[in-house]
Amino acid sequence: MNEDEAVSSFCRQTISRVRNKLLRSAEENRRRQSPRAAGGSDGTGSRDPSEPPPVPTEPSPVPLQLIAMLRIKTLKERMRRAAEVELHDPEACSACQQQQASLALKTFIRRKKTQLQFQTLTDRLNTHTGERLDTFEGSWCKKNLPKPTDAPHWIWEELLSEDMRVTAT
Repeated sequence: MNEDEAVSSFCRQTISRVRNKLLRSAEENRRRQSPRAAGGSDGTGSRDPSEPPPVPTEPSPVPLQLIAMLRIKTLKERMRRAAEVELHDPEACSACQQQQASLALKTFIRRKKTQLQFQTLTDRLNTHTGERLDTFEGSWCKKNLPKPTDAPHWIWEELLSEDMRVTAT
């Protein structure tokens, strides 16, 4: 059973239910107006064979085939819409490529700047320590420290003398 057949079946059932309800209400109106004409005063007379059989008053559920068909149709529509949605591809998007290029350039500049600053700082440190050794500390070390060619007893005498005594602070 396809969707059209299920819908038409449901519509036929609904239409027949509405017609039967109208016929019953019309018959009840006639019975109220002339109780004897309807088959007796107690209202339990025989039914007219030309009338359709009474339909239960509770509503008929929607056919399961119709529900299944509508679910399938809805699922197909959702899948079609999902397939039509374009996914964002950063490789093909010029705005994304520009943003990536900008980030790469900033990262490159930051790294190079750090490298240059490190190199400059290292050069300044080496220059500064070299100048200081040459000026004050270097000359003091050259004058006062013993040479490896000096006699060991003279080195010990100098170290133990008052001029070279190291004091702990």
